[in-house]
Amino acid sequence: MTGRPAYVDEHARLLTGVPPERAYAAVRSYAERLTRTPTGALAAFTRLWATEPASGFAIVDEQPPAVVTLAGRHRFSRYEMDLRVDPAADGSVVTVVTLADFPGVRGTVYRTALMGSRGHVLAVRRMLASIERLA
Repeated sequence: MTGRPAYVDEHARLLTGVPPERAYAAVRSYAERLTRTPTGALAAFTRLWATEPASGFAIVDEQPPAVVTLAGRHRFSRYEMDLRVDPAADGSVVTVVTLADFPGVRGTVYRTALMGSRGHVLAVRRMLASIERLA
């Protein structure tokens, strides 16, 4: 597979009173946290799933002060996320755009479980809440 994965969805949150520069700093800080090498039980999980990189994410592109792109892969998926910051009249809007490919039967089963359980939506909402707290 080459090029970017297929579009999955996007979720946004208004950060009231947070200027774009501060929102971008929070996005960048959150992205750095996601790229740290896991330890303990999480490290065992990432080995089991064969995540690349070990953390599950690497920063693959930055366009300050607007976008940080993360990417990774594991046994069932190849994925990217654009973390975007846009100015708003009363602060900033942070948007997470998810792209992913789910190859083969195992990938299809994984996608069905992930999306059907709303696990992805809940994870992205937690991401946005974390970014808001950092801002």
